[in-house]
Amino acid sequence: MANSTASCRFEFLLRSESIIFRSSLFAANSLTAISTMILNSLILLSIWNTPSLRKPSHILIANLALADFLLGAVGQPLIVLKDILFILKRDKWFDAVCSIAAVGKTLTYWLGSVSAFTLTVISIDRFLAIKLKVSYANQVTTKRVSAVLFLWWIISGISSFYFFLLSELKLKTLIALFCTAMACGLSITTTSYYKATKLLRELVSQIVPEGSNEQTSKNSTFNVSKYKKSLKTMILVLITVMAFYTPYFIALVVRVAFSNEIDDDVFIYHVLVWAEFLLFANSTINPVLYLWRMRDLRKAVKSFLRTVIRKERNSGLTELTVSSNRSNVVGVC
Repeated sequence: MANSTASCRFEFLLRSESIIFRSSLFAANSLTAISTMILNSLILLSIWNTPSLRKPSHILIANLALADFLLGAVGQPLIVLKDILFILKRDKWFDAVCSIAAVGKTLTYWLGSVSAFTLTVISIDRFLAIKLKVSYANQVTTKRVSAVLFLWWIISGISSFYFFLLSELKLKTLIALFCTAMACGLSITTTSYYKATKLLRELVSQIVPEGSNEQTSKNSTFNVSKYKKSLKTMILVLITVMAFYTPYFIALVVRVAFSNEIDDDVFIYHVLVWAEFLLFANSTINPVLYLWRMRDLRKAVKSFLRTVIRKERNSGLTELTVSSNRSNVVGVC
């Protein structure tokens, strides 16, 4: 047992053996995982089945939804499995629990880096949309955006796998590297949104006639109102993500930075685990924000659901008709 503990990089995440604590965590993660998968799958399927939404801005939303979906479909089930093994018997399953914790953390940081990168690309995309105006569609294409996102999935996946599972770097070093990367992404995102907001204000001042409801600038057919709403929506998404992620990173930094002083502090561990759950819960909130703020996406989801319901009804009627015909044939015989 001592050797296993010493070799387990994420042993500090395996502290509490309280049945009540583990059961509560099990229930919370199970419920949010289900809602995360359902809501984000709706976003993904609706964008996929609506040709008019297959454009860069919605491809980026779909990528966020994909990362959130995988977090609910794979990441949280690993957490649930870990809690189940804890409840059954920790000592017996310690090596398995430690491996699950390592894989789960690797996956969490991989998907977290994908989400952070996507938010950064979205901020740059909004800035370019406002700066380039009419020429935006020719320079920012779906293929280019998809290629950038796919490349990052590969790079971040390999990096996460290597650093968390293969390298011998200390956990403090890994957390420091991850937080530095997140800080760089946040600075780029903040700068892009600041410049985009500044450009948008300049465009608003050019609208004619002054004080009217006209939404077109003097120099182009650029729809200021549309992009203003889009910009506000994505800034709201960013703020929400930061609000849900910040408690986890604060708790993690405190735990890792003062590991020698608080090794036996179960309270810090509980704060860290529930802060991690809050991070997972954000994956359920994001699609709600999309549906609330994005009218075209909301219409696409409604249309997709109507299509599914209609197909189910037609399938049911077909089966009923076939069954009725068979009954009539049997009756005649």
